[in-house]
Amino acid sequence: MNKLTFGEFREKMWEFNEENGVTVKGKGPTIYGVVVMTADSFSKPYTEVERSYRCSNQNKAFIANQCSNSIFADCLDGTDFGVRLDWYIPTDWKVDYCYFEEE
Repeated sequence: MNKLTFGEFREKMWEFNEENGVTVKGKGPTIYGVVVMTADSFSKPYTEVERSYRCSNQNKAFIANQCSNSIFADCLDGTDFGVRLDWYIPTDWKVDYCYFEEE
């Protein structure tokens, strides 16, 4: 696993979309990555899996010329779906690291 900062992760998502002509959400190829939050982002202890959220390049935050910065993600533990990461980062949650899923 290649650990990235959130900035590096976001840049690679943008690059992928630009290289593959993704200009509209839901069109074109899809890649997935995981954003892992720091343990101290929460008031109680959570495992790394419980702090990990899977998202795709198909979010408006990663597509040029969109009128939104939305990033919808699902927790890897299967408890939270469609969490708006852009609402929590960086005000409440801090990103520990990110990685792309292997194909």
